Amino acid sequence: HISGVIGQRKQVVEFAKGLIIQLAALYSYDEVKFVFLFDKEEAEQFGFVKWLPHVWSDDNKFRFIATNTDEVKEVSAHFERIIENREQIHDTDMEDVKPYYIFFSMSKTLAARAEMMKKLLAMKENIHMSIVTFYDELRSLPKECSMVVELLGTGGKLFDKNDIFQAKSLSLCLISIFHKTR
Repeated sequence: HISGVIGQRKQVVEFAKGLIIQLAALYSYDEVKFVFLFDKEEAEQFGFVKWLPHVWSDDNKFRFIATNTDEVKEVSAHFERIIENREQIHDTDMEDVKPYYIFFSMSKTLAARAEMMKKLLAMKENIHMSIVTFYDELRSLPKECSMVVELLGTGGKLFDKNDIFQAKSLSLCLISIFHKTR
């Protein structure tokens, strides 16, 4: 339930926008809700998300968008309560829980300040909440990522942590990055 997308920033942003639009078109706002963390510098790129019904609380009083630390605190406090409630639900009952929340993290700085993100990253089970991070480099992704999409020019690579052969490839890639940064 934790994935990452890496590559040149412009390409990552375009990929993120395409994914957001597809999900909004395919799923109703009562089935899937979106939560966004992005820096003010990228507000022009992601400003369109404020018009999506998927970013509003059910009572339409709260928008799940954070572009600074104060907004992160508000959004995080809201979701910490939801996370606590969902942790109490038995696995067999989880499939009936709605909506499914997708957290789109475009800012590593804001994500690091969000307690909700720390709680979700620490969870082993999926409580119908997923995180998709959109950063520039592999080393910026959370270690809990089970899927990584690397965008390369007109193509890309998909690494699945649960696929032993791809996991070895990803591990070798991580090792080479680690040695290059030393």
